[in-house]
Amino acid sequence: MKPIVYVRRLGRIPYKKALDIQLVLFENLKSHVSSVSTTNTAPYERNRSLKPRTPNNPILFRDHELNNVESVNSLLLLEHNPVYTIGIRSRPYNHDYVSKLQKTLDDNNLEADFVATNRGGLITFHGPGQLVAYPILHLGDFKRSIPNKSVKAYVKQLENTIIDTLATVGLKDAHTVPEYPGVWLDNGDRKIAFIGISCKRYVTMHGISINCDCDLSWFDHIVSCGIENKAITSVRQEFVTHNLSGDKSNNTQCPNHGIQHIADAFCLSFAQHFDCDLREG
Repeated sequence: MKPIVYVRRLGRIPYKKALDIQLVLFENLKSHVSSVSTTNTAPYERNRSLKPRTPNNPILFRDHELNNVESVNSLLLLEHNPVYTIGIRSRPYNHDYVSKLQKTLDDNNLEADFVATNRGGLITFHGPGQLVAYPILHLGDFKRSIPNKSVKAYVKQLENTIIDTLATVGLKDAHTVPEYPGVWLDNGDRKIAFIGISCKRYVTMHGISINCDCDLSWFDHIVSCGIENKAITSVRQEFVTHNLSGDKSNNTQCPNHGIQHIADAFCLSFAQHFDCDLREG
């Protein structure tokens, strides 16, 4: 049988709240993986038999109907309120950097949070109109798609999932660039999706984001992911700029831009590349 991944659609929530939810699911899965690591239980059987652990802070889940937090593989789908996040390579982002960024935002009448995290990567932006996906997975459950619990293979499957998702909604030329993380268009000149993960004891957290129909001007205030002289784009921007819908009126209301449409395409691609069954949870 295939491993089961429970999809949890959280809507638009603050970054810190989503991080707290991730951490509870991550710690639950990690602790139970450790507790059964000496048994011969198959992964799909283990997911069914584990007793849920009570969250440290049940209030976190009340708004999102996650009171019954089980120790299973999960896929969180959501949008964030405007936030700039940094990964473990945080040295370039000292107090002076944050103060200057905050002043820039204030001068432009913009409000955003600034959060340091334990994911890989440098600074990036998350906000409305951007699909965020956080897989909380035990890599050992995905033997057919992620041999030997390889983190490199896991990242590759995330990249393939994004590329196929974008192809489904009409962007056929999405690809990776060897020297840069994420997914790109047009020979690596425009970045459309971002990857930043964390993995401990072969359990993952954090994940990916895809610019669907977001305000790209938020990226103007940073050097996203530390990559100079590269543009940031979105699904909507590509359709408008290149008229991919074939509509001579340059209609900007193409449904392919929408979060829900792209989230559904992402789920189908995820199930294929991770060789798993998805269940709405």
